Amino acid sequence: PGQKPSYFSGQTPQMRWPEGNTQGESMDLVHEVNERFGGDLYPSADVTATADKFRKIFPSKSRPSSRAAFLFGWSGEPLWKSEFE
Repeated sequence: PGQKPSYFSGQTPQMRWPEGNTQGESMDLVHEVNERFGGDLYPSADVTATADKFRKIFPSKSRPSSRAAFLFGWSGEPLWKSEFE
């Protein structure tokens, strides 16, 4: 598919803001767009509180992931099936 642009750092999604800084965390981007341009893009406190309850359900050694929720440990390595059983 050709050469990657020089600004591509391997993390998606990402945004380069007019000030020149690059931001890459998914929900941080949503929050920043919401702050800059208005709207109801960022979840309310109720939604955030409900989502946080999932941390009590999934294995304690797992971490949230925007690509595959709670399938990876904090080291970045995949969790074994035994962690879920």
